[in-house]
Formats: sequence, structure tokens, C-alpha cells
Amino acid sequence: MNSFGGIVNISDGDGYVYNSNPSIITIRDGSARVVWEGSSSGWHKNIVFHAPDYCYFWLFNYTGGYYDCLNPVINMPDDQSAYFFSWSENNNG
Repeated sequence: MNSFGGIVNISDGDGYVYNSNPSIITIRDGSARVVWEGSSSGWHKNIVFHAPDYCYFWLFNYTGGYYDCLNPVINMPDDQSAYFFSWSENNNG
């Protein structure tokens, strides 16, 4: 990650009380791309994506909240041409 002058709370401002299971990669310029599970109540978990050099959080749960989205993983091919993330879902939401 680029130097931001110390420790950065990557989930600050995402709107969730509970943030867990982060997956992090570093891209060419040294900055990070991060995905994690976000939840306000401990259930109905969504996937949150964030690039700390951009002010926006992207939220993913294509089930309409009927399923928890769990275990996010972010990866990048060796040529660093793109990055991809995935997650699993269950019906405990």
C-alpha cells in the first residue's frame, strides 16, 4: 500500500458494525485492493470491496440478503492486468 502516514482503518466509513475475513492484494503502484465480509447485525453478511485510494465502497450480495456472502478472496494474475474476487454463499442469512 502507498504510504498514508501510518496505520489505516480500511473499513472506516463502510457502514458496517462487523467487518471480518479480509483478503488483500497489492497492485502495480503499491496500493491495496481489499475485500471482506461486512454486517450490521452479525448476520446478512455482504461482501465489501475497497480501494483505499478511492473514496467509494462497493457492496455485493446478489441474493437480496436471503443468503450470507462469506469467505471473500481477491486474486490477480501474474501479469497484473486485472484483479478478481469471489465468495461463497449459504442460506443462513
